[in-house]
Amino acid sequence: MNSKKQITRAGGSEKSGFSTMRGNTWERIILITIVLFSACMNEPVVAEMTDVKTPAILWGPYITGTTTTGTIVNVKTDIASNLTIEYATDEYFSANSGYDHSATDDLPTMLHHVPLTGLAAGTLYHYRVLYDGQSTGDLHFSTFPESGPVIFIVYSDTQDQLPTFSQLDRHKLVADRIAQELDVAFVVNSGDLVNNAANLSDWDRYFAAGRMMMANTTVFPALGNHDANHSNYYLAYGVPEYYSFDCADVHVSVLDSNSWAWSDFPAQSGWLAQDLQTEKPFRFISFHHPPYTSERNHFGGYENIRLEWEDEFIDHNVTAVFNGHVHAYERFLTHGIHYFVSGTGGGPAYNLADPRAGYSQNSLEYALAYIRVTVDPSRQKATAEVIRVADVSSDLKSITTMYPPGTIFETVIMSLGGLPVAEFTSDIQTGPCPLTVQFTDQSAGDGITGWAWDFQNDGMVDSIEQNPSFNYTTAGTYTVNLTVSSAAGSDSEAKTAYITVTAPQETEPEIYLSPSSLSVANGMTEEFELRVSSLPDGLSGYDLRVTLNNSAVAEIVDVQYPAWALLHNTTPQVPGDSFRLSAVDIGRSIEPGAGTTILATVTLRGDSTGTSAITISEIHLDADGGAMITPEVTHGSIVVHIPMTADFIANVTTGKASTARPLFVAFTDLSNGMPQGSLWSWDFDDNGVVDSILQNPEASYTTPGNYTVSLTVQNAYSSDTETKTDYIRITRYVKPFPGQSSDPTDPDGDFLYEDINGNGRLDYDDIVLYYENMQWTRDQTDVGIEPYDYNQNGRIDYDDVVALYQQLLEGH
Repeated sequence: MNSKKQITRAGGSEKSGFSTMRGNTWERIILITIVLFSACMNEPVVAEMTDVKTPAILWGPYITGTTTTGTIVNVKTDIASNLTIEYATDEYFSANSGYDHSATDDLPTMLHHVPLTGLAAGTLYHYRVLYDGQSTGDLHFSTFPESGPVIFIVYSDTQDQLPTFSQLDRHKLVADRIAQELDVAFVVNSGDLVNNAANLSDWDRYFAAGRMMMANTTVFPALGNHDANHSNYYLAYGVPEYYSFDCADVHVSVLDSNSWAWSDFPAQSGWLAQDLQTEKPFRFISFHHPPYTSERNHFGGYENIRLEWEDEFIDHNVTAVFNGHVHAYERFLTHGIHYFVSGTGGGPAYNLADPRAGYSQNSLEYALAYIRVTVDPSRQKATAEVIRVADVSSDLKSITTMYPPGTIFETVIMSLGGLPVAEFTSDIQTGPCPLTVQFTDQSAGDGITGWAWDFQNDGMVDSIEQNPSFNYTTAGTYTVNLTVSSAAGSDSEAKTAYITVTAPQETEPEIYLSPSSLSVANGMTEEFELRVSSLPDGLSGYDLRVTLNNSAVAEIVDVQYPAWALLHNTTPQVPGDSFRLSAVDIGRSIEPGAGTTILATVTLRGDSTGTSAITISEIHLDADGGAMITPEVTHGSIVVHIPMTADFIANVTTGKASTARPLFVAFTDLSNGMPQGSLWSWDFDDNGVVDSILQNPEASYTTPGNYTVSLTVQNAYSSDTETKTDYIRITRYVKPFPGQSSDPTDPDGDFLYEDINGNGRLDYDDIVLYYENMQWTRDQTDVGIEPYDYNQNGRIDYDDVVALYQQLLEGH
């Protein structure tokens, strides 16, 4: 947008206005137009309006390199920019709603790395980024503590697989959940941050997906094979091939396990041996390729890596090793070290082999997840919790399950030096007396041989089993203590007020309707049973009244009595809205101690949409022997509804699309029913998987084809499905080649566009145009290479020219 406009006005001067449009648009600055009149010429002097492009943030802000006294704030903008970081402690910001420090790199550039130094350890800071007259909102980070507990996150393999899914579809789900975690000191990514490290758009998607998390928490990456040792990786993070860092009592060594580094393994191993001689007691390792895995192609794991580094891990008491590369979760335990494979950050998932490899302890496939590690120096233990975010369909096209935040798949306790660390859980923590509780030992440490359980905190050992159960027979609140022991020592864990046992509930007889809430379509009938829950002293007979409070909605059309009611009566005769029911157990079929007993079956007909209470009143029940029974009463209700009829419409049903230029289709629910629909399930591509549960959703289509769309809508009482076959018809987005005015076409309908000049057929001119514009074809990111990749190898090459030429010859 390079426009210049002239404004003139006769007489005086005027400030014409100011407007700003942010993002990748232009910021139009309308300058002050000063109109000066010459005394003799009376002609205006005109100032011109100019268009100035303002920067937009592509990457970040994202935090790297955090220590106890500093951090680095990183930002990449789409054009060169000047950038300043304003920051303050949480104490200052809370008191003043502003910042008292600033830092800049003084560089008019696109990629900025601004160090903040001289910070206080273990302190929360607020910051914002100023860039060429714009600013972010308030963000925050924390410096590392010098000691004490530490929480950190581990995950890996965040790359996407276009066109099936992008990082914004998968990695973002994981990163946003990590961003919700409290008090996270840092995040470890064990490699394969992107799919194609040479492609900057891959990095754009990576930073967009992780924006919330990365703005507030520092990420320490390891090189994966997809990161390719590329300069973009080093420009983004500024770390060497292998390195280490400390946080309180935690030391993390990050290694390079890729094949290009294997020739340098002796030098890297020498560095590792020195690095692990740290005084930090909790030592963790992160690198990409797993020494142990059940993945088919490398079943058992990378042996050369085990041979190179495992002795160092053992000799230096490494607590755990974190890896990726395999796109599943799996945990191994050998030599007292837990090996976690956590390639669940969003990359394309796949199966592990069955049976699993040796030392495998647990695994999870087709999942998005991360590991939350809590280090507790006071108890000399680290706890790893595997947090499930979502499940992925086996064809990788959709999310099948989203889990609530904090959903734990497994918990692993790790102790220092093999010392025992007591830990346990139970299947239930509260319930009525008597309450049987199953306890499960989760203790960590080498060679634990003894378990001493005190279920009532009375100092007495109640069980020496590893996983016992205990029956609480008295109401109360109980503290539970477990002491574990091994040759290395012992440890106890007491959970205060862990088990709550309530008094047993004495139940009185209750008269109620089954079901208690009845739904019936208008004009149709449904029935309910009138029941009494228990009869400790038997039943000789009863009479009671059943009433519909809203006679306009429904009416009672029939009453039937059970076989034991040899004498019975309904007054007045049906139909109507209120009746007195009575029956006598002449044969004494209902004996003392009887359980749930049916008194009558009542049929209702819906007459008009709406609701009505169903009340039970004027109750008289006699037990065997004539004693009066005074029951509890639970009334019921009826809803008369109009069955759901599903229907919908789309704002557009045909269009062109590509991976970079999706066709967005807005769907509108037109379903009818009373009450109105409350749950919508949309399938936009007829694959049997629910794609949206919104009432009026938007779908994006990127791949050519005809798509069948279905909507299932339901309320509390009915449901219906509407399916529209081949409703959305997508053709591939293409555009004219240089020098051409017509779009390319697909003459043979194979979704490959051989007719380059757009004249409706494949000819020699198409071969020439394709050959002359191969680089142009590669550069059209809005189209992508898919329409012109004739040999289907994932790139534009000279073999595509040959393939196109051969097709032309075959056609002749």
